[in-house]
Amino acid sequence: CRTRCTVTVGLPAPVITGLRMTDKEFNDNPVVAFTLTVPDELAANITKVSAAGGGIYIDTYARVKGDEEWTLMGNTDWVISAGERECALITLINEAHPNIPEGTVIELRCRYRCTQSGKDDIFSAYSKTISFDTDDINGGETSYVDGSAPETSEGSGGSAKDECWLCHFCPQPLGLCIFIWLLILIIIIIIIFVIVKKAKKNGENKK
Repeated sequence: CRTRCTVTVGLPAPVITGLRMTDKEFNDNPVVAFTLTVPDELAANITKVSAAGGGIYIDTYARVKGDEEWTLMGNTDWVISAGERECALITLINEAHPNIPEGTVIELRCRYRCTQSGKDDIFSAYSKTISFDTDDINGGETSYVDGSAPETSEGSGGSAKDECWLCHFCPQPLGLCIFIWLLILIIIIIIIFVIVKKAKKNGENKK
């Protein structure tokens, strides 16, 4: 108990920084990385608790910005060591988010968990929340964490892949955003106007 109490008192909130997208994938979905700073006192407490048959680990939570609930991320580094940690975003795929398009803001936070046999787990306070813009996270044929699958229907409005990359709402006629077509049309009108004006001026000069 003495070891447990000492560790509990000195269990700080994790310090995480440098959230970034890696070039790795897990089940066709992206993997992110962030940097964990481990203070000397925490490293010493990890050694003490391990010697007593317990352990101190790091749990990583993430969510789509705007959601209320946080998701405990699987396929993520949980052993504490200073440096970069990796987190596979596949765990965020669920019924509410069968597909998370590129540019979606994701929030991430961590906390330490102290465990010892026969005693309740002790948790640190959460780290500060850090965020980033993801690459495409697509459920594809991967099962959800709870084993459920999304309902598919032609009348459901299509998947996130059908969404316009620029305005996010137009039907992308001929594969381009409607605003790009409008810009092209404006440029054509300006060119025609310049040509007509120049021709008219040349005609006046000849007279």
